[in-house]
Amino acid sequence: MSQDLNQRVVLITGASAGIGRSTALALASIGAHVYALGRNRSDLDNLYAEAQTQGINIQIVVADVADPVQIQLAIKALSDVHGQVDILLNNAGVMYLSPMKEVELHDWTTMIQTNLIGTLNTIHAVLPGMVAQGCGDILNFSSISARLIGPGTAVYAASKKAVEVITESMRQELAGTGVRMACIQLGGVATGINEKIRNTSMRRLIKMRGQSYQDLPTKMVVDEILHILTRPRCLNIGSSFIISSDQAS
Repeated sequence: MSQDLNQRVVLITGASAGIGRSTALALASIGAHVYALGRNRSDLDNLYAEAQTQGINIQIVVADVADPVQIQLAIKALSDVHGQVDILLNNAGVMYLSPMKEVELHDWTTMIQTNLIGTLNTIHAVLPGMVAQGCGDILNFSSISARLIGPGTAVYAASKKAVEVITESMRQELAGTGVRMACIQLGGVATGINEKIRNTSMRRLIKMRGQSYQDLPTKMVVDEILHILTRPRCLNIGSSFIISSDQAS
């Protein structure tokens, strides 16, 4: 029997746009208590307003995953209302691609702090409660860049590969506790993340590659997320690779 997500307490990071936003709306529509976390108050307010027009409720949380104090305070406030987090979707991430010879130290640091440290901060905040209640799901997000290394992707790919290693190690550690660990590795998805690449040569390269395939709509990724989360508790889909059938790399 599949798991019912109604009344489950869900925390989604990077929820102000793209996959996080779409997943927040989808989970709230089936009765989950959704907390949408992000740094951009305006975008989160827009998400809240959209949810209201659909007759569903989403709680917004303004916080930076890279700041452990902000995350701990956010989790405490959430727990005071709804108890422990049942599901964590570690979706927050940034991608600033550039060749290593064109030193972009700030961009490198931001990717490590958000993609890797941010993932660890949220896990650290929710894991004790999940273990204590004997049930929980943590779903981390990686990228095809961690599998198919390319020029200009070194730091981004490293941050995402680290997330995969952490996920698998934790999956083994948590076996038998009732807490499931999973990682989604994504190919091209229509989230707009490529538009934030500032390096001219990398933006040109990504655009050229993108002409050979169509980015997947976020709904397809959301469907896979729901599939993973609703599997019977005896089944853990530890790793899922989602990519357009036309995308080679």
